[in-house]
Amino acid sequence: MVDQIKRKKVKFGLALSGGGARGFAHIGLLKVLDREKLNPSYMSGTSMGAIIAAAYASGMTGKEIEIEALKYSHTANLVKMVHLTPPFRGLINQTKVKEYLTRLIPAGMEFNELKIPLSVCATDLVQSRGIAMYQGSVLSAVIASCSIPGVFPPVEIHPMRLVDGGVVNNLPVDLAYQLGAQKVIAVDVQLDPRTDMPWHKNENNQRWPLPVPEYFMDLLWSEVIMAARITEINLSAYPPDLYLRMPLGKEINMLLSFPRAQEIIDIGEETAEKYLPKIRELAGLDPKEDSQYLTPEKPVKEHIKQ
Repeated sequence: MVDQIKRKKVKFGLALSGGGARGFAHIGLLKVLDREKLNPSYMSGTSMGAIIAAAYASGMTGKEIEIEALKYSHTANLVKMVHLTPPFRGLINQTKVKEYLTRLIPAGMEFNELKIPLSVCATDLVQSRGIAMYQGSVLSAVIASCSIPGVFPPVEIHPMRLVDGGVVNNLPVDLAYQLGAQKVIAVDVQLDPRTDMPWHKNENNQRWPLPVPEYFMDLLWSEVIMAARITEINLSAYPPDLYLRMPLGKEINMLLSFPRAQEIIDIGEETAEKYLPKIRELAGLDPKEDSQYLTPEKPVKEHIKQ
């Protein structure tokens, strides 16, 4: 069969946002990219986005990540990671989380051993700025990137004291460009605080497996507001070529919805199918003319509204 005129394949980057359990939607997207052989040339991520990006960059497929995620999404397993006795500096036992993450990211793996170049964002409390982490231990960088204040203790990597990258850069499009990406797909799973009520105020409130004080919830919601506003500013400075916002309902929240992992992954997969023609075009491939999927009605570069 005679080859059709070939477009120049683009080295595109994939930036994955933080969002706790909502970040499982990233896995659905990766499953579609695997099926279509549309693997990114560069990846960046923050918090849950950093975990999934690192697992994928290390060589796991979207399906393999899904299998591991579902194993640990049950409430009984999550409770095992909670600190039950003082003293502690975070709600979650970081040692137990690290043990789990080694199933996704080999403990001794360095960034230069990854199959896909990766950069993850963390926030340094000492220098009061975001840090791009792309050298050294992948596991340490990922744990730092997802260390939400109050939930996890800071990660000490001398002379830095690192916490959640979402404090300054929850959707690190800029890091993907810095790695060398010609085009960037930004995948946003975070709540929009202007339209989504705080999770602890919803009528269909989900219960915590253990008592959590009201001020703790207020602290987390404050970070959601802050992250959304900073993301808006960052996207204006570093606009992606495709902004893909996962249509996750406000009832799906970052901490309580881990048991809904399969549902969230499925939403990510369905959304990726709809964006597939746009993704193929961005990657330098011809969109499938016989595609059964519809392109999104909204402009793909639409950012968070004022």
